Amino acid sequence: MATNVGGTNGDDVIVDTQDIDRNVRARDGDDVVRENGGNDTVHGDDGNDTIFGGDDNDTLFGDDGDDVIRGDNGNDKLYGDDGVDTLNGGNGNDSVYGGDGDDTVLGFDGNDSLYGGDGADTVNGGEGNDSIYGDDGDDTLLGGLGVDRLIGGDGDDTMRGGDGADSLYGGDGADRYYGGGGADRLVFQQDDGGAQDGSTERVFGFQNGQDKIDIVDFDVNFAQDVLITDAGSNTRIDIFESDDFPGGGSDQIETIILVGFGDSSKIDQGDFFV
Repeated sequence: MATNVGGTNGDDVIVDTQDIDRNVRARDGDDVVRENGGNDTVHGDDGNDTIFGGDDNDTLFGDDGDDVIRGDNGNDKLYGDDGVDTLNGGNGNDSVYGGDGDDTVLGFDGNDSLYGGDGADTVNGGEGNDSIYGDDGDDTLLGGLGVDRLIGGDGDDTMRGGDGADSLYGGDGADRYYGGGGADRLVFQQDDGGAQDGSTERVFGFQNGQDKIDIVDFDVNFAQDVLITDAGSNTRIDIFESDDFPGGGSDQIETIILVGFGDSSKIDQGDFFV
């Protein structure tokens, strides 16, 4: 059975000197909680708290305030909640949730699931095969090492796959994609509800013949309704919904611009699949 530990409404330093399971409520104040071994649950409560999980599988909540949370070893769950938080899963296969605010989320080692939540977040997978979700806000997602999945969600997101064969999903908003090393998959989806907002997607570092672009949920036929124009060193791809294709009106749904191609590069239908 876990041991219950409570702080005060001041600035507390709470240190676990034993390898036991603990339930810690730090309460108000700018607290420092340092756990050791054991499967611990820690709530920072109000204030700008610093929490270390230690060994084993911990569940750590920053709650209100601008918190710094590190899972350390073990398969941990970290929740920033309110405030501008910095969360580091540490070693192990962790689940890290930024919550509200412009958070910094780092998976570090292991195969992690990372969620930015609300706000303009920076989410970095580090090493391992990670799933990285920007959620709401204009986020920056970094895959790091490994075979990662980056899902931007709402907002104008910037996604960098890093090393490994990564998959990048933009979602709503005008997103920027940087594939990095490895054979990457870039996925473009029509905005929810088919809104014609004129948003522009930009792809940098696309490696012709290695990376793939997947066009999904556009309700179009590739051969008839997607216009590919070879523009020399910069290749521009215009995507139209069926009813808006030239001849039925010319309202453009979305534009994808691929930057950094040499004059000898060419994108053809083999670089796309639907």
